[in-house]
Amino acid sequence: MTLKGNHPLAHAAVVEHFDQHCLRRGAASRADCDAFDATHGRLVRRRVFASTDAAALEALSGWPGLRTVLAVESIRSVNSAPTKVESRIRYFLSSCPDSPAIPREPEGFAAGPGCPLALGD
Repeated sequence: MTLKGNHPLAHAAVVEHFDQHCLRRGAASRADCDAFDATHGRLVRRRVFASTDAAALEALSGWPGLRTVLAVESIRSVNSAPTKVESRIRYFLSSCPDSPAIPREPEGFAAGPGCPLALGD
């Protein structure tokens, strides 16, 4: 399930958690998936961070069965305007015990080691 700003306390707690532990320069946690997609006239880098620690945040106590929180960072540039770079981070709540995976890589999707994960923009 996508976690958005319409749950302000939960969203703020998750943003802070991933900023401190995963996204900030020098953070100890590394991406569970770091992949590039060069199809459809654009280059997209996706980094996926999965955290079972974030699931224990007090602000998320209202989600029974929550086991993992994901942060997906997408950085993209369009081939027609390579100097224009867009970035966004989306957050997801999951009852899965660890990071989900898709057993095959879509055509044109270059995934890193142990990363057969494809997430749409």
